[in-house]
Order: sequence, then C-alpha cells, then structure tokens
Amino acid sequence: MYKTSLVKIPKPEFIVFYNGPGETPEKWKLWLSDAFIGLEPGEKVPLDLIVTVYNINPGHNEGMLEKCEELSGYSIFVDKVREYKKTISDKDIAFRQAINDCIEHNILREFLKLHATEVLQMLLTEWNTEEALAFEREEGWKEGREEGEKKKALETAKNLLALGVSLDTVAKAVGLDMETVKSLAQ
Repeated sequence: MYKTSLVKIPKPEFIVFYNGPGETPEKWKLWLSDAFIGLEPGEKVPLDLIVTVYNINPGHNEGMLEKCEELSGYSIFVDKVREYKKTISDKDIAFRQAINDCIEHNILREFLKLHATEVLQMLLTEWNTEEALAFEREEGWKEGREEGEKKKALETAKNLLALGVSLDTVAKAVGLDMETVKSLAQ
C-alpha cells in the first residue's frame, strides 16, 4: 500500500467456453473493441479486452476436456440434451431423459443428483426463451414483408398515376383503398 514502485500482478486471461450449435473452430479470439461504436479502422483504444474462446462441443478440444472432468461432463450433458430434444418432442421428458442418462452413465452424477430440479427448470426456461425469440424473429420478418409489399404497392400506384391511369383502376390493380390512392394522386 505504501510502495512507490510498480507492484507486479499475474497476467489476466479471459476465457469463454463455447458449446453452441453453430460450427466453429477449436479456438478463436474475440476483441471487445469490435463492439465499439465510432471506432475508425486500425484505431487503437486505451483499453481493450481479448477473450480466447474454446469450442467444447464433442470432438473439439478433447485434450482440454480430458483434463477437466466437470467441463467434459458439461459438454457431454449439453450434447445429450440436444440429442434427446431432437428425438422427443416433449421438452420436459427430453430434458429429464438427458439428466437421467447422464446420472446413469456417471456424467456429472453427483451434481445432477443434487440439482436435477434446478437444471431442469433452467433448461426449460432457456429453451422457452429461444423459442420465444425465434417466434419474435418470424413475426418481425412477416411484418417486414408486409411493410415491403405495402411500400411496393404505393410505389406502383404512384407510377400508374403518373402514367394517367384512373384512380379506380390503380386501386384495383395494386390492392389499395380508394382513400390512399386519392391522397397519392394529390
């Protein structure tokens, strides 16, 4: 506390374990500065964070997984959850089966025996969130398509009106109400 000389500290390492469904390399780096707004290409920032990401899906970084039983077990457990979710439509049953299968095969056995209910609730919450987000995206795409179609109809109506086509014909041709066509004509 009272020293005037530099106190050395261990070099920090920031690590993320990736077990998502996407195909990714064994290892890659992420820079926090990639998310900064207004950063010019090549511009250096006073502080950045570099994170090393390791893919822990089955078949990736096996040497690392062999050294850590819990991490390996987690990787296998997540894979089992995905496997059962593909074959069993009822998520609750699929997740329970994955938990029971892992306990039976001594994969995270003690942890899952103690926390099976919490793990099940977490899985159900996570999968419901993913489904809700997928539904929301689909709704957004639908709204975007509808908005695009309406924009196209308005553009087509303007072009037809500019060519001197009657208001009634334009309304029928592009599927707009007469009020909208009249306002476009003005």
